[in-house]
Amino acid sequence: MFSWFYYLSGRTHVSITLLWMNYSRFISKQSSRRKPSCISELRRALENGSPSLVWLASGMPSPEKFPFREMTVTLEGGKQLTLSKEALSTGLQYGPSQGYPLLRKQLKRMVEQWHSPPRWAESDLLVTVGNQDGVSKALDMLLDPEDFIVVPDPCYSDFLCMALYLVPNSCNPTGTNMSEERRQEIYAIAQQYDLIILEDDPYFFLQFNEKQLTSFLSMDVDGRVLRFDSFSKVISSGLRIGCVTGAPPLLQGITLHMQASCICPPMLSQVLIHELLTFWGDEGFKKHISDICQFYKDRRDAMIQALETHLNGICEWIVPEGGIFVWLKVLHLNDTSAMLLERAAKGDVVLVPGREFMVDSTKPCPYMRAAYSCATPEEMMKGMENLAKLIQKEIELQSTHK
Repeated sequence: MFSWFYYLSGRTHVSITLLWMNYSRFISKQSSRRKPSCISELRRALENGSPSLVWLASGMPSPEKFPFREMTVTLEGGKQLTLSKEALSTGLQYGPSQGYPLLRKQLKRMVEQWHSPPRWAESDLLVTVGNQDGVSKALDMLLDPEDFIVVPDPCYSDFLCMALYLVPNSCNPTGTNMSEERRQEIYAIAQQYDLIILEDDPYFFLQFNEKQLTSFLSMDVDGRVLRFDSFSKVISSGLRIGCVTGAPPLLQGITLHMQASCICPPMLSQVLIHELLTFWGDEGFKKHISDICQFYKDRRDAMIQALETHLNGICEWIVPEGGIFVWLKVLHLNDTSAMLLERAAKGDVVLVPGREFMVDSTKPCPYMRAAYSCATPEEMMKGMENLAKLIQKEIELQSTHK
């Protein structure tokens, strides 16, 4: 239950109580047993404490003995970003489990701009150690052994290693976008059967079409969507910073897990991203995203050219609408696993077997996934030439064993 006050006619305050969904049936036994960390909860006092507050509660190391004294990073284009003494000190210390307050404030404003969630006034956001950490902790909170979940097939392979999960934009591995109509249908199904939707959207900013598709968070009138965003694909994967947005009762379970595991997301990474976003401003961030989209679109086009040059008649593929992957089907092979895992490296090309993305990985699968994010156009052309030779040899090899 969530209570707030509404200001009416300049005089009267009317108390309005909004009802959340009943989340109790979704919470796993393990998650329900977690208790707040006393020290982590006390740390909230630091966020609004007076300058004269004497903090004697936790085992934070003294910043006087940190070996780092200043940090300056050079940005693309040659401009430099210098962390102030205060910002660096904050980045080197423990922080709130929910994330660096200044970064959370930025992210909340950005999420509101991007998605305009219907229940935004009641929602909250916390920072995670990348998207996968957030999704993993959400699953831990929601699932008991032998519970069922709904996933797409094919599905992101590392998610299948962890355990209604969706990647709506530039889905890994296929690179396709879910249509507006399908999104509405899935949300209606979730309402009908009272399901929680985990919306994992790391490729939200890597879209090659001009039209921005509706997110599940933007249509969530019930509070049944947990949305996961990430900076891994647009700023840095090594900084390990993502965020999850949703109903506070659900975020509380993730927060308690954070307190019991990593304590807090990496503070230096959060401070660095906050300072960068502040330095860029909204227009600078939009320009950065535009540049990234054009870069990956050019890489996508180079990959498609390499495929058309060497694999016509050998493979079929889906032209990606965003992201960094292309999904290929080998026309004359029943399964690609042995070829790619045992013989591809010797043929100077490596792709991921499609079987690794399938819910039932015991069945043969003729698909494979190629990434075009890091290879140059010349390397892609050579790689697809090598792949064509590898497939031809594999077809011959399998025909001799029939």
